[in-house]
Amino acid sequence: MIGLILNIIFIILEIFTVIYIVNKRKKIDADNEYEFMTNYPKYLLVLSYIFLAITLFLQVISIILYFSNEVGGMWGLFGFGLFMAILTLIIFYDLLLDYEAIKGYYLYISRFFKVNEIEISSLSQVIKNERGNIFYDKNGKKLFSMDSSTKGFYEFERLIEEKLEQLRTNVIIIDNNNVTSTKKEYIPSSNAVFKEIGEKRKEKLDQTINIWKKIIIISLIISILVIFFSIYFELNAKIIIFSVLLFFCIYGGCIGAINKLKKEKEMKDTSLGKKYYFFDKRVIGSGVYRYRQAKISLIVIAGCCYFISAIIGLVLLTEVDITKEELQYVSGKVEYVDYYYYDDSDYFVIGLENDEIEYRLPGVVIDSLDIKEIEQEIQKGDQLTLAIDVEYRDSNSRVDDSKTKWTYVYEMFGENNNYFTFEHYLIEEEKDDLIGLTAFIITFVLGSGFIGVLIWYKNKIKIDIENESLTAYKLN
Repeated sequence: MIGLILNIIFIILEIFTVIYIVNKRKKIDADNEYEFMTNYPKYLLVLSYIFLAITLFLQVISIILYFSNEVGGMWGLFGFGLFMAILTLIIFYDLLLDYEAIKGYYLYISRFFKVNEIEISSLSQVIKNERGNIFYDKNGKKLFSMDSSTKGFYEFERLIEEKLEQLRTNVIIIDNNNVTSTKKEYIPSSNAVFKEIGEKRKEKLDQTINIWKKIIIISLIISILVIFFSIYFELNAKIIIFSVLLFFCIYGGCIGAINKLKKEKEMKDTSLGKKYYFFDKRVIGSGVYRYRQAKISLIVIAGCCYFISAIIGLVLLTEVDITKEELQYVSGKVEYVDYYYYDDSDYFVIGLENDEIEYRLPGVVIDSLDIKEIEQEIQKGDQLTLAIDVEYRDSNSRVDDSKTKWTYVYEMFGENNNYFTFEHYLIEEEKDDLIGLTAFIITFVLGSGFIGVLIWYKNKIKIDIENESLTAYKLN
């Protein structure tokens, strides 16, 4: 029931949040008093609505699975749908409520539900890259950044340069796309500086290439071991396929990185230094750049870890345990037993004569027994007694179409054999819960670890900034 309620709540919240964002943007456009304001590409808005439709579809399917008693599938789709919903809302917000505007000699930058007013005269440095521009104040603090795909990007850039010219403000404009003369530009301070940076980078290239080669070898060894153990222990064939595909993905990535490094070895030291000067911790301004790059990556990874741990935690908290008092015993002659693999799961099913219910063993029980031996031992016509869950699920049997419902078996014994008891099931269920709890702790600790690394790296960068001494560019 909790899963159903959460699904409905998130669907309502998602729809109302999108309506709020769209209406707020309409109000901004209606009240627009700026000289110029950037806009959003229409095609991206259309794609966002398509993304929203897919998200809502997944959440509706999750609700349908709840009523079909497919709780595992419901939680899986709920988790994926929730992730898609959060991503969709971020995209809508970024498209419609993030903007840049100019009025007089002020910039108005809308970010995170707040519009920041910035004096154009406070600008001190602009770094241009392929993906956009980064603006800094006179204290070297980042003010804001702009994506080059923003509608009106180049007009906004042109207007800022006009305002700066009118104010006669000296601004460093470092164009990493094409270092050519502009009105106010820093030129390379000395080719010797870039040559030194390039030489230092080249010293480490062979070492870095060897690291990538070691990763290939280690990945190959791990893949071979996984394949060996999968065959030896007769594990799912998909594990072998996945390990092979994963190895080739890692191999392709490593080879790509090695080829890139080899091309760098062929570059002139000066050209290499100009390309990677911001990755040399001796260069003034490189610490801020490296921290910003690391911060984005670490926050995204930590967020994914926390999200996974939250889904695992929800599954563990909402899992309903059955008690022996709730079980009902049924007896009958065996019509069929079947053990098969379908839709990424193992199934051991039992049909009794003159009974429309199909009885299935829980996955944790299947994994703990010699199920193939039990399948061979139980014969048609044998008398079986089953302790079952009285909650029946609607689903046609894959073995016998006349059986239209199914339920779980928690205890099974014959005339001369006790196949497994309810206590055995409880032990295996506790083991399964322990695995889930372990996964929750690991993902949560990993997320916290990445946040810890970010804090440590921030303190390290502060030390690096104090030791920055090389000036890559000087005023022309």
